Amino acid sequence: MKNIVLALLFVLICNFAFGQAQISVKSFSRQENDMTARIESPKKDQNGDVCAIIKVVTTQTGFSWEPDGLGIVSAEPKVGEYWLYVPYGAKRLTIKHPQLGILRDYMYPIPIEKATVYIMELTTGKIKITVDETIESQWLLISTDPLGADVYINDKPAGKTPYQNELPVGKYTWRLQKELYQNDAGVVELTAGGQKQKIDLKLKPNFGSMQLSTTPEAGATVSLNGMETQKVTPCVFDRLPSGEHTITVSRDMYETTTQRFTIVAGENKPLSIVMKPTFAGVTINSDPKADIYINGQFKINGSWQGRLGPGVYTFEGKLDKHQTAIEKQSVEVGQPLNLTLRPIPLTGNLKVMSSPFEALVKINGKEMGQTPITIKNLLIGDYTVEISLSGFTTAIEKTTIAEGQTAIVNTTLVNGKPVTVNSVPSGVQLYIDGNLSGTTPYNGGLTFGNHTLRIEQNGQKAERTITIAQSGGESSFTLALGPVSFTETVNGINFDMVGIKGSSFQMGSNDGQSNEKPVHKVTLSDFAIGKTEVTVALFREFVNETGYRTDAENNNGGSYFWSGSKWELRAGINWRYDSKGNLRPQSESIHPIIHVSWNDAIAFCKWLSKKTFKTYRLPTEAEWEYAATCSGTEGSNNTKNKWSGTNIETNIGDYAWFTGNSGLITHMVGTRQHNFLGLYDMSGNVWEWCNDLYGDYKTDSQVNPTGSQTTENRVYRGGSWGSNPTYGSATFRGSSSSDLRSTDLGFRLVYVP
Repeated sequence: MKNIVLALLFVLICNFAFGQAQISVKSFSRQENDMTARIESPKKDQNGDVCAIIKVVTTQTGFSWEPDGLGIVSAEPKVGEYWLYVPYGAKRLTIKHPQLGILRDYMYPIPIEKATVYIMELTTGKIKITVDETIESQWLLISTDPLGADVYINDKPAGKTPYQNELPVGKYTWRLQKELYQNDAGVVELTAGGQKQKIDLKLKPNFGSMQLSTTPEAGATVSLNGMETQKVTPCVFDRLPSGEHTITVSRDMYETTTQRFTIVAGENKPLSIVMKPTFAGVTINSDPKADIYINGQFKINGSWQGRLGPGVYTFEGKLDKHQTAIEKQSVEVGQPLNLTLRPIPLTGNLKVMSSPFEALVKINGKEMGQTPITIKNLLIGDYTVEISLSGFTTAIEKTTIAEGQTAIVNTTLVNGKPVTVNSVPSGVQLYIDGNLSGTTPYNGGLTFGNHTLRIEQNGQKAERTITIAQSGGESSFTLALGPVSFTETVNGINFDMVGIKGSSFQMGSNDGQSNEKPVHKVTLSDFAIGKTEVTVALFREFVNETGYRTDAENNNGGSYFWSGSKWELRAGINWRYDSKGNLRPQSESIHPIIHVSWNDAIAFCKWLSKKTFKTYRLPTEAEWEYAATCSGTEGSNNTKNKWSGTNIETNIGDYAWFTGNSGLITHMVGTRQHNFLGLYDMSGNVWEWCNDLYGDYKTDSQVNPTGSQTTENRVYRGGSWGSNPTYGSATFRGSSSSDLRSTDLGFRLVYVP
């Protein structure tokens, strides 16, 4: 083997004379925010106290350390520094190096305290190694699982794993470091002409995991070592560094709890924290079922269960026609409270007599017995008393029960049964079997059999023959005098219907969209149409009376809004909300109803028809277009405008709320100018549902057309606050499924005599 001469020349570069120590302390300071000694890497001295750490910052290696009488617990080389674990109270330190000399008895300038980190920055001379002659070498390969460990060769940083390097032959110390894993070290010898040295290691973890739970309830928020974690219990913390940690859990109605725990490397630690409640479980019942209030705030009707913090509370049970039950109770932590509130009924009595007697008595539809009868302990208020006997007209009497008093109903039954006769308009003369019987509406009794009803006003007449049957059959009848305008009142809310004389007109447009063609002749019968769109106030009466749930409310379905690029469904929005998605204030009750589907509009019409004994429905497309655009005059004088009220685009803002003047919200109905027929908002404000199924127009003349029978979509007309003038034209047609609801879609009514 070739002889190799290795000459090492050590040259000290410094500003001191030969033989003088090349070591000095540049700075020594305490690190207030460094938790290494306390949390991350603590060590204890022989007395069980947590050591201080002096982190010695230096670019050199090969130092040795001589402490004072208290000693050094451990000296650990790190990247770019040494960690000296010293007992608290240490006073001085001697630093030695084989090339750089000795720094004797360096006195610490500040006291050394427990579990505290200090930085000592050294200033030293430099060592330069000059290699003469060619060096025999060999490859050293180091791989770890996991990868990415820092590699130190002879205490000098050499890279990260996977590590491969060609080194001069000889013995080397190697050391591996990786965050959250235990250090590993050893000695390897590289020989000339030998095999490559390969080291494969699986690093031992220096972390564990912790499974956290809270009792008696989960759902507590968690902080670890003073930092929020965005976790709630139960939860798992993986890869926690070994050592001591602090966990804090907090939850509404429980005391915030802090606990310390220690993780050992490789440990999967279960930790359950018991939280102390700051509440009591409270159950409030009512008998009879009543509205429950706690400290004046409404909670629920019937029974309430929940949690309350300690204190004195006022519990109330409120029920119409009852004296409010009030209880004041003290609530203490951990002591359940069960309370039943009993409102006291306010009652009076009722005597019912009839001629002939032994007639069946019903009060608000419930059978109570036969006349004469005294009914005791009725709740105060208004009642409808129905007195019936076979072969006689049923008597309907209204009475009021006052607290502590007895009301009396005494009636004479007549042969026949009660009927109601309404008319459009109301207040006209009514003839029954040729005899003047007063003015409409009429409520009275008619004998069994056939009768002729006739109404008259200003030379107009309407006649109808009816049959009064002993069992079943109609008991309410309506007659109408042609296309008469009238005002309807429902639950104290008025709305106007405008009578429209039937006529012929040219429906559609050859200048519009393809679905507006072809223009064709349509003839309509008399009808009446709403002067304005149906309002929020009127729709509210429908919902309050029937409990109806709209398509937007079912399954929290919501309604559609325009995002700027497409229509998007927004959950939780229904008829109670405005065009921006905010709850409507009471002051906007006269705005048009929106967020309602065709299905909802049909349900409203059925309710209104039943309540008023008239037939209300949505307008057909033909009725809508005629009412929106025609003058209502006969023959060639029946002019047709492009928009409702005008044929001039620059005048649209006088008749319609659209994008140019609406501010992109709905507005109170009837606040723009009306059209020829006295109708408002036929163009703009909101789109309006029609009764028809959507389909292509036919070319032939038609009488009272009702739309296509081949599609499933329903028609809507008129444009809205969010439309430009094109969509607001009286001939423009839109269509969608019957369950569509959106922020700009409502409806108006039609009545057919």
